[in-house]
Amino acid sequence: MDKPYIICSAVKYKDHIIHGRRHGDAYETLKAFLPKSEYETITRDNTIAGFVDQYGDFYTRAEAYIIADAANQIKYGKGTSEAEIKLNVDGKEWVYKGEPLLISEHLFPEKY
Repeated sequence: MDKPYIICSAVKYKDHIIHGRRHGDAYETLKAFLPKSEYETITRDNTIAGFVDQYGDFYTRAEAYIIADAANQIKYGKGTSEAEIKLNVDGKEWVYKGEPLLISEHLFPEKY
């Protein structure tokens, strides 16, 4: 099995992982397929913006940064970080504590 590399942005919502070139694309897909009343309940507390690798495995922004960095994929910028973000999705707590966080702009130029 080859080392993982990041192929695209993704959003985890409940037990679904929605892929998109950018996170906004994944949210637009959710908007298209979910009932309006359910889509309007989506927040940072019940979704996780992350990335998927070539095997379809989902990674948080912090995990994806490590993978993309190891694969020499970070071409545009050096990463971003937030002091601390706590997310609770389906009973699982995700905590970022100042780690570098991957953003899609690190991988893809603004214009395509």
